[in-house]
Amino acid sequence: MKVKPQHAADYKSFECQLFKIACTENKTNDYITMAIIYRPPTTGPDATFFNELPDLLDAVGDVIDRDRFVCCGDFNCGGDDDTSVCPELLTVLDAHEL
Repeated sequence: MKVKPQHAADYKSFECQLFKIACTENKTNDYITMAIIYRPPTTGPDATFFNELPDLLDAVGDVIDRDRFVCCGDFNCGGDDDTSVCPELLTVLDAHEL
């Protein structure tokens, strides 16, 4: 396997490490793009985050469309209870078919 860091824009509301993972044994040069996101906890809704996250997802839209995208991390976007996430995050993810 080869892991190659990719440049991600600088975001004010979250940290992002973006990289490509390629299998060297695969002759077709298939790869996946992975984004690791950390958004520090805030005391209330953060409109900046919900404006910047779609920018990142738009930038990697071609790999999302090819089902070659993995996004993980800590978004700190809890919902009304321990088993839900805030509606604004769901809206962003749904808009990008994630």
